Amino acid sequence: MVLLILISKLFFISRGFLSFGTIFELKVFTSDSSKTLFIIDSAFNYVSYLDSIWRRYWEGYVFKGETLSVPEETDSLLVLSLYWAKKTKGIFPERIKKRKWFFPEGAIFDPGGIAKGFVLDLVKKFFERKFIKKYLLNFGGSSLYAKGEFIIEIYGKKYKIKDEFISVSHYKKRNKKNLIFMIL
Repeated sequence: MVLLILISKLFFISRGFLSFGTIFELKVFTSDSSKTLFIIDSAFNYVSYLDSIWRRYWEGYVFKGETLSVPEETDSLLVLSLYWAKKTKGIFPERIKKRKWFFPEGAIFDPGGIAKGFVLDLVKKFFERKFIKKYLLNFGGSSLYAKGEFIIEIYGKKYKIKDEFISVSHYKKRNKKNLIFMIL
């Protein structure tokens, strides 16, 4: 569904769809609604493609000791994930060469939050190439990027963000919910 509102000489476009098991939402301010709708459609098509190639991983696929050739985007995501797996001493697949990975028996790769941030970064770069100047990317309220200034609400509290990535998580400690923000 697309929401299109004329504000002064700018259009506000809001669109969302289910991807990576959550809602991926875009909010864009633009002076050229038809061109921007085409760009947004292209971004959504790309996110849908990434969702389709990573679906088996985040659905809990367990590897049985196999070497796989993977698409370029998967290779890039695995390299980034490998960095964090090594830093946290996690068990992870082994990179044989570019786009070729060995997944040991019992290995599980769940791109989860890191994939959402990775996708937001790809869409951000795409929008920059298309000269989209003000937008908010929101992956289920836990991974966001704002280009320009926006007011967002997280767990009932309002925050002003501008030109930044935010990752939000919460944890419970002694019956009290706490928020963890990582602003990049």
